[in-house]
Amino acid sequence: MAQPSQLLCETTYVVPGPQARAMEALLRRRYGMGKLVFECCGWAPEKGRSGYFRRSHPMADGAEAVYAITLSSEETLERRWDRIGKFYLTLSIYAL
Repeated sequence: MAQPSQLLCETTYVVPGPQARAMEALLRRRYGMGKLVFECCGWAPEKGRSGYFRRSHPMADGAEAVYAITLSSEETLERRWDRIGKFYLTLSIYAL
């Protein structure tokens, strides 16, 4: 896959802590995101590995795009995900 170059758009969704395990499993299985690991003050994909998928058709201007998707927690020292208030699913769209 070509390397993403220019960030076109980014959005973030809130995932409640009790639903985070199921969301992580889906993102790992479907998009290749890294397993969430505890780093310093929260949960993030191992080695910063986001999941990726390519846009199925060109954009209006004919350009190709790739989507990066990742899940991380709010700042916390909590190890039990069901006790963490929020995780954040971030979807970024990059031009190729």
